Amino acid sequence: MNDQIATRERCAACHKVSSIGFLVLDDVWETVVHPQFVHSILCIQCFVDRADEMLAGWDEDITFYPVSLRRHLSRQQLLSERVPWIPQGYRTKEGDKKNPKPKEENNATS
Repeated sequence: MNDQIATRERCAACHKVSSIGFLVLDDVWETVVHPQFVHSILCIQCFVDRADEMLAGWDEDITFYPVSLRRHLSRQQLLSERVPWIPQGYRTKEGDKKNPKPKEENNATS
């Protein structure tokens, strides 16, 4: 049995649970988000605060989706069943290097 406490993704800026996911265009994200956080999760409040400080137009093309604990756990379970060599909690983003499958050790003696 897994002894880890289940949790959802947390905002990299405020460290609160991000229960409302959202998608914006890449150019909006890269304009608003500091390079330190560009490959991280930000909650909608931290994103909006930063966007509004810059007077960036973030509200024209945005998609919201719920991130319930149940859905998050189902996604983690699905990933661990499909790709067992990815550590628990690891997530990949489009464009990031994927975690390669470890090479199997050759048990044959030479």
